Amino acid sequence: MSFFRNRLKIGSVGLLIVLMTLVLAIGYQLLVEKERQLLDKTFQQIQKQAEHQLLSLIDEKQSSSKSIAISLAHNSKIIDLFASSNPSNYVLKNMANQLSQVDEYKNIWVQLIDQNGVAIARSWTESVGQNLSKIRPDLQSFLEQPRVLTGISIGNYDLSFKAMVPIYNHRGEFLGLLEVITHFNSIVERLRKEGFDSLILAQESYFSQIKHPFTNTFVGKRYVANLNANQEDIELFNELNLNSVEFESYFYAQDQNRVVFSIPIMGKNNEKLADYFIFKPITDIDFSLIRVQTNNIKLAVALTLVVLFILFYALGLKRQPNLKHQKSKFKVFIALFIVLMLISAAAFYASYLKEREAYLEMHNQSINKSYEIIKDKYQSVALTTLQLLINKQSVIDLMEQAYNGEQSKAFVRQELQNLLNEDYEVLRGGNLRQLHFHLRNNESLLRMHRPAKFGDNLTGIRKTVEYVNRTYQAIHGFEEGRIFNGYRYIFPITQHAGTPSEQHLGSVEVSFSPYAIAQDFAKTFGINSEFIIKKSVVEEKVFESERDNYIQCLFPNYAFDREMQAKLKSGAHCANIDNQFVDIGKLENQIDKGKVFSVESFDGQKLFTLIPLSNPVTDKVVATYILVDQNDALQNIKSHYLLMYLIGLVIIALTLAFVFKEWMNAQNARQMSQKTQQILDSQKSIVVINDGEDIINVNQAFLDFFEVESLDQFKQMSHCICDHFRRNDRFFHLGKVPEGTSWLEFAMTLKHSERMVQMANHKGEDCIFNFSLSRFSEGRFIIGFNDITDTMLEHFELENRATTDYLTGARNRSYLNHVLPVLRDITKQANKSLGLILFDIDYFKSFNDSYGHNLGDDILKEIVVLVKRTIRDEDLLIRWGGEEFILVVKIHDIQSAERIAENLRQVIAAHEFSEGLKVTCSFGVTLDNDAFEIEDMIQIADQALYKSKDNGRNCVSVKIN
Repeated sequence: MSFFRNRLKIGSVGLLIVLMTLVLAIGYQLLVEKERQLLDKTFQQIQKQAEHQLLSLIDEKQSSSKSIAISLAHNSKIIDLFASSNPSNYVLKNMANQLSQVDEYKNIWVQLIDQNGVAIARSWTESVGQNLSKIRPDLQSFLEQPRVLTGISIGNYDLSFKAMVPIYNHRGEFLGLLEVITHFNSIVERLRKEGFDSLILAQESYFSQIKHPFTNTFVGKRYVANLNANQEDIELFNELNLNSVEFESYFYAQDQNRVVFSIPIMGKNNEKLADYFIFKPITDIDFSLIRVQTNNIKLAVALTLVVLFILFYALGLKRQPNLKHQKSKFKVFIALFIVLMLISAAAFYASYLKEREAYLEMHNQSINKSYEIIKDKYQSVALTTLQLLINKQSVIDLMEQAYNGEQSKAFVRQELQNLLNEDYEVLRGGNLRQLHFHLRNNESLLRMHRPAKFGDNLTGIRKTVEYVNRTYQAIHGFEEGRIFNGYRYIFPITQHAGTPSEQHLGSVEVSFSPYAIAQDFAKTFGINSEFIIKKSVVEEKVFESERDNYIQCLFPNYAFDREMQAKLKSGAHCANIDNQFVDIGKLENQIDKGKVFSVESFDGQKLFTLIPLSNPVTDKVVATYILVDQNDALQNIKSHYLLMYLIGLVIIALTLAFVFKEWMNAQNARQMSQKTQQILDSQKSIVVINDGEDIINVNQAFLDFFEVESLDQFKQMSHCICDHFRRNDRFFHLGKVPEGTSWLEFAMTLKHSERMVQMANHKGEDCIFNFSLSRFSEGRFIIGFNDITDTMLEHFELENRATTDYLTGARNRSYLNHVLPVLRDITKQANKSLGLILFDIDYFKSFNDSYGHNLGDDILKEIVVLVKRTIRDEDLLIRWGGEEFILVVKIHDIQSAERIAENLRQVIAAHEFSEGLKVTCSFGVTLDNDAFEIEDMIQIADQALYKSKDNGRNCVSVKIN
């Protein structure tokens, strides 16, 4: 305590505590708001990620379902079923059972529908004969124009994916269609591996349509479309009452430590079929970026507290009156500002780098996860292609012929091409780039994309082909070929697999263009990209005649794929990386490390994420994706820190300037006459000395009233004491001073009784003063303010009692007579009119007679409360007598007064009074004419009131004199 007693004034200590408390309070509010904003941003990013993953999986499911449907449609047994008068479901059931061996298609359904839309055979049930075209718009569209069609719809059984392929007989006549139906269960499992639980609920409008529910589970009238729905999620859905909650993207169930995201499932005609609810535990969410930013706020608060303490400590130092010490003190303040500026800069920059690193790490992980999801999609398509098109005995037998006889290779090549050509052309529309068969000695047997090029040995060129034919194990990954590069999925082809006579015949490659990945990034995530491949790989592997497919790019050791570059540009998906990078050589070295990383563009406006692609056998980087997105997040982070730093500098500068100014003012204040100040301070009244424009001096009573330590502190809040005069027509205030006139000069003309003002003290309490004013020298005034609050309050209380109705609390006749002239003047100045609305309670006497006067009094009081609640603050309610009331309103025309009366009539009529009574009122409306006495105007309103009574009461009538 001795430190503060010696170095700080008691008032400064108090102010320091108040300011520190204020800083902590503001800091806490900022922290809470910032956490809320960051949580919202984090949840929206997760929702966007989940939606992107879901859309990608849906696209994958539709593509693979289409591939399955196309493959099954070629089975000759299908046409036989259409020709049968009583088709059996055995063939379809057998097809579905074979497909169910693939995890993705555990619950696959197959059905045949004739040209009229009637189901004639199904793999999952004996029930047939329903006309499905009546409930399925997608089927109606298909029958009008038969073609390969995929989509999502709701039938009698389930919400499901449907792939439809037209079936024709040998004469080309349309027989109907084969439909492959798959469900959402595999998608749910894939998302569960990513940490998301799913609950898919069909719209209530489909409740009656789903007559044979596949999952047999409902939430209210909403069908649960995923067979593997978690019961805990259903219970949480009901507990949170999410069916009645409308939220565009997410719902934060903080008490349950879960976030719920909602994604709509749309049908063919853009109608909403279902809501896909995704549940994410809070414990699985990375909040590190939020912690970094909230720590910045805590740092700023701590820094501010330190600055305040240092400044107030400086205030308490002993001040020297001579100029030499003033200059010395100023140098100390400048040095302190520089030190604080450098400390702030270092702290903010370190925090910025940490947050930038955390954001880039999270961004890279997100991009890498999205990339893996897209690759998984094409792996699923490749496996489906293998299962349905290649793992057929006819294909394996042809490969065995090529393996055993040199002379039969040409025959095998042609037969394979004829067998697979139609399916290959369809699959090419789904981004399939190559279907390539190799013999076990790595010799190219058939390239479906270039059938004229064959017979070349891929040993030493295609490491993946060598690996499969050496190990008999499948492999996948990116690899450059003799013609094209791509994502290659290479599988062994084996005769009599799993038997003692098993024989490895060769391998087959299903590959996809890198453009497919780029296109998915663009379509699903809205991210443009470039693709570059190492020139050394092209020169080593690509046929010399095919090297024109590649062109030099910005990176010296890399080239563009010409075809892919053209597609990216035509599809507006191209990243346009030219002249955007700072250090190309450093980037190439970073690419060779094989990990996803991000860099900002030269101007900082874009963020480039580089995904190195490694050969799956050699593990060496051979190509790279370059994704580009707007760098808004990092730019915002950078701007945020720069703004915080600038604000910090301003706060430090202003605080130091304030401290230095206070110190200078304190020096000047000591030069004032001690005797004069003692005289002023001895006065109990507030004393102000003014030069006509500015306050020169005040006494201690002034400082105590406003709770300021000095006049300078008061001047920081306001320039003049007159700014604190409350606007009350009972007293003097600046609104009564003519424009361009000094309030002091005008106050000199007022009578003593007119020199009363109302001001609020530091506690917010209104006080009333009578002020005296005298000129004691050229242009100088001394003003004394005497507190007469108690006296005036007693006067107001007596006045209020005299003008207020004792029963209802409304104003009485006396008040209206007193205030009407003032109201007329104010209304005329506002170019408005006064409306008089006279109303009384219908059959009031019967209430008193029937229920007693106490109830009658209650009704009067309740009427007043109801009317005051309905009218405007500026409107005046008068109890004129008995059950009669007058409402005085400022209006533009008589119609406005009539509308006000009509509104009151309806409000009163609709209100339920004591004892459940209903009360009505009759109204008479007129416009005030200041040429008449108030009694005359009331008489005119009374005539209008009687007209309302003659019209049956509970109505409004108008009369204008």
